[in-house]
Amino acid sequence: YYLVITMGKMRIKVGMISKFPPEKSGTAITTQYLVNALNKKCKVVRIGFGNSNCEYKVKFSSNFIEDVRNIVEKENLDVVHLQYTPSSRYLGQENKITIIGYLKSIMVNLELAKLMSSLGIPTVLTIHDMHPSAKNLKQAITKWLEKKMTLSSTAVIVHTMIQKGVIEKYGAKVVCIHHGVISINRKPVKGRGILFFGLISPTKGVEYLIEAMKYLPDFSLKIAGEPTDSRYAGKLKSIVSTNNLSNVELSFGWVSEEDKDKLYRGYNIFALPYTLTSRYIVSGALHDAIAYSMPVVATDIGGMGEMVKKFKCGVAVKPFSAEELASGFKEVHKNYRTYLNGVNKYGKDVSWVKIAEQHLKLYKDLINKGRKV
Repeated sequence: YYLVITMGKMRIKVGMISKFPPEKSGTAITTQYLVNALNKKCKVVRIGFGNSNCEYKVKFSSNFIEDVRNIVEKENLDVVHLQYTPSSRYLGQENKITIIGYLKSIMVNLELAKLMSSLGIPTVLTIHDMHPSAKNLKQAITKWLEKKMTLSSTAVIVHTMIQKGVIEKYGAKVVCIHHGVISINRKPVKGRGILFFGLISPTKGVEYLIEAMKYLPDFSLKIAGEPTDSRYAGKLKSIVSTNNLSNVELSFGWVSEEDKDKLYRGYNIFALPYTLTSRYIVSGALHDAIAYSMPVVATDIGGMGEMVKKFKCGVAVKPFSAEELASGFKEVHKNYRTYLNGVNKYGKDVSWVKIAEQHLKLYKDLINKGRKV
């Protein structure tokens, strides 16, 4: 996608570094939504990695920085914008030997930080996965990398105010731009069908969600997504069978966009039972739920609880509690219309059109500031 904006006599060109579809990544999908929303107003050159469909592909090799610099020069870019998460999975550095994949991902993160500080033009970093805690060595290293990335960039974008507070402590320039939401033509219907969708990992609290169904015999639950841990997947199956939960359906594996659409249209309430409190996250699945006009029940951790309470689009409950989750589902079902109104307000306030406008304003401000220096 090549997009054009005129700013006085200046024509802005943005280099967007990210994964893009058909890569199996939520960040790839949402970044493409952002590019599409920018379509009418600016020119965006997509610089992708992995199996991305884009204008330029780069590899995390010894030539990575030089390759990006050549693209910047060839395209005469005004801004480079990196969609960032430090994980080995996102950066394509996974390895059968875990420590090797971890060390490789550290090196890639360091290369990205060097890139962002050495291009000679404004660089923007959007953080999708924050790690403000440092309770062990791995967390401490990840936090250090995150801080280094923010200080190497001209400006940082986060999606919630709680995230903004963390980055401000690092001393970086940071703005809060909420995650965008697409508009889906779906008529919401009150019902007792609960959906969990997304990557299934031990930090998602799915075991508590399954156990909550013991208190909700007249509700049904569908869990769909790709497990990141086979042992955890086995644990979930065991909980279902041990408790004889006929109202729980497990569907493990990657879900295509077409199948995801069918899933969201078939249920009434969305579940976000996450338990990991060291990540100030806002799940992309939350925004999918909003797009499909589904009230949510989410654990009150980090940015996720912040957004649910801000827009009154569902109920935020304590993590690690099946009983709390069950109460939340009962509350949402009882007052479905109230929470649906909050969902609709959320969708209007953070449409991708409005989110793109906020990105453009930031790009302009950074370019103008650079011209004055």
